[in-house]
Amino acid sequence: MSRHLDIPSSNSSKELKKLIKLISKYNEISDEEENAELKKLFYLQKIDYLAQFSTINKIIQWRNQPDKHGLESHLQKYGIHRDSSKLLQSIEFANAVNRVFTPLSPLQATSQTDFYKAMQERDKLFTDDPTQENIAKYIEYNQTIKAYYQQNHQLQEKIQRQMYYLSLVYAKVDAIQGFVHEAFDEYETTVLGNSESNNKNFTFHIEGEPISTVIRVEDRNTIGKEQQLQTHQVSEYFSEDYVTIMVPFLNDDDETMYQPVVISEFGAQGDLARYAERLKGRDPKEISEQTRKFMAQLSDFCVQLMDSGHYHPDIKLSNFLTDGERLIVSDRKTITDKRDPKVNEISSSPAYGAPEYQKCLRSASIGLNFKAFTTKLDMPSYMSFQVGTALKEFMLKSNLIPYNAESEKDFEEKFVKWQLLSKFVKSQPAIYEATNLSLLVQELTRENSKDRLSVKHFQTLLEKVAFSPDMFLHEIEKLSPAPKLSTYEDIKLIRTILTADSLNIKLEAKLEQMVPAHLEKSLQDPRLNSALLFKGKALSHVNQYLNVLDKALLVKDLENANNFRWFLHIVSFGFFRVPRVSRINDMKDNLPKMTKITQACFHLSELAGNKIFPGLDANKSALFQELRMLKQNMVKQASTKVEESNRDHLNKSENSNSCGFLDDICDVIIHDTDTNEACDMLLHDMDEKKIGKGIKKTKTSLKDKTSLEQPLPATVPLNVDDIVNTIKRGNKIKHSLISIKKTVVQEALGKENRRSFS
Repeated sequence: MSRHLDIPSSNSSKELKKLIKLISKYNEISDEEENAELKKLFYLQKIDYLAQFSTINKIIQWRNQPDKHGLESHLQKYGIHRDSSKLLQSIEFANAVNRVFTPLSPLQATSQTDFYKAMQERDKLFTDDPTQENIAKYIEYNQTIKAYYQQNHQLQEKIQRQMYYLSLVYAKVDAIQGFVHEAFDEYETTVLGNSESNNKNFTFHIEGEPISTVIRVEDRNTIGKEQQLQTHQVSEYFSEDYVTIMVPFLNDDDETMYQPVVISEFGAQGDLARYAERLKGRDPKEISEQTRKFMAQLSDFCVQLMDSGHYHPDIKLSNFLTDGERLIVSDRKTITDKRDPKVNEISSSPAYGAPEYQKCLRSASIGLNFKAFTTKLDMPSYMSFQVGTALKEFMLKSNLIPYNAESEKDFEEKFVKWQLLSKFVKSQPAIYEATNLSLLVQELTRENSKDRLSVKHFQTLLEKVAFSPDMFLHEIEKLSPAPKLSTYEDIKLIRTILTADSLNIKLEAKLEQMVPAHLEKSLQDPRLNSALLFKGKALSHVNQYLNVLDKALLVKDLENANNFRWFLHIVSFGFFRVPRVSRINDMKDNLPKMTKITQACFHLSELAGNKIFPGLDANKSALFQELRMLKQNMVKQASTKVEESNRDHLNKSENSNSCGFLDDICDVIIHDTDTNEACDMLLHDMDEKKIGKGIKKTKTSLKDKTSLEQPLPATVPLNVDDIVNTIKRGNKIKHSLISIKKTVVQEALGKENRRSFS
């Protein structure tokens, strides 16, 4: 007569009642029944499936009991280890089924896909009773599992390794669970990493063994997702977990809570962030190859994870381990099965969060704001952004892109800003790879979640990073066409301007309507290829203006030259030029007038972050630099004058409480709403009727606050006369507003007086 399996003493929960019902059915199976052993195995695996990842204390205590009527004893009868990995248990159950049911024909050849599919379908059977049909399917799926194990030598080695380490650490498991209170000299345990982090990690070295393992105490009260994940191909990236047990810990309220304690393989090379740092100083080609290798594995992991119906919201280099060859996913607690969760439903590192996540953070990225409870994330797109950020981090930490981790400027310039990172590369080796990897970073981390390159497409493009940048952009275009991007109209407008012969009224109006921040970002878009556009028609416009400027400076130089140098210049037709002594600053009040298209090209180049206009020769570059410095000084002086004028106005009106609101309106119109600094936009002459409409519009903007969230479009005048006229027109508007303000206040006081009298 077979032994009965003990039944838990309490049935206080739905889960306990379900478990008790299963155990009762298992105990009722008679040895004389047809397929009795198969039915027992079916129920035993079903019971273990339910109890293995339960967080109910009574169930965990029942599962952990070591006596002969406990679960462990019944599993051992069939050669199954209670605390082994899901993979090892699957093989052990398949072997047990094969022992009690000998197949009529040899096992058929099978694939890895069939192997994982069989485990998934087998688990689905555990929602039903062992009918004759289900028993037949149970046999079929276990035969597929057995067949793949017999045919795959790599899997056999993995299982043998897991069984070996399982036997070595069992004494340590008993000590962790509290069944024994002995010290073992041959076992050495040391704290691994940050002892204050959520996951408590310890290296676990057994004397005489060549490698160490890790004891991982995880900060989560359930590992239920593991049941699903371990039956999918994505588990190939998981660390080899030799033992998983639920251990009681006291929480802050002195209540007993069970947490998973996992003994698993040790990633000898640490996390990917540290691995990337150790690549510094190596040949760029080697760094590029290492970058591609690990990013290919990371993207494949993400694709496999999404295929399993799960998503990772906290992708960053420090969350992935490596042995130097393999990407190892150890910490899986943040993985979710929600495709579009709200922000407050996921756990993500703020520095690696996409813009839609960043908008839900409070100031200084401490905690979430109210938007987190209503904002939904598209997880495939969110993962694209984080994969792009991980790629960027790998390139920076390995110094494939020169980077100083201690520099705040470098962090803002290279890690935060959306731009082509390869422009910072000085050396020529591997430049194609660096450029194309930088392009992928930009495509993955686009601001609009709908515009981002999918991880699947990223995986495809990684194989082509050795192409020339032009060819590579063509490959990107095939997978993610530019016309489908939300920024396409902006890109098209900039391209039109930079290739135009002149700037017509329509183009000028469109350019003025664009928000500078959006314009600046569009100029960094790889689909625009602004570096190439600036060297075309735009360069000819700038060269033409600089030629005129150069001639004007020559006239000044000729005026200042002595007779001999003047004569020599004239008779040699300029071959022996008079010395350059004149500076642009000397003729700032009489600079040649720019055409609108030239002014637009200058402005766009500045927004693109170019200190020198691309393609200029040495002489023109020097002129451009002088002009740029003059412009900066003039803008600064103009801003100072506007600020002084506004301060005088505020001092005069500070005693009038009833005028405060209109003062604010004046301040909004004359000042940039975002920075409260004097704005550098061109102010055009306006009559009082237009000013009145402007006040009405500004009142509405102040009321709903929406317009204040966007910076005002700015076009900076490059001519001294323009700047002087700007200040005059600004003062004219200001005085007109003050006059209207007084009129409005007088009317308001008159109405108030009339009410009082009535």
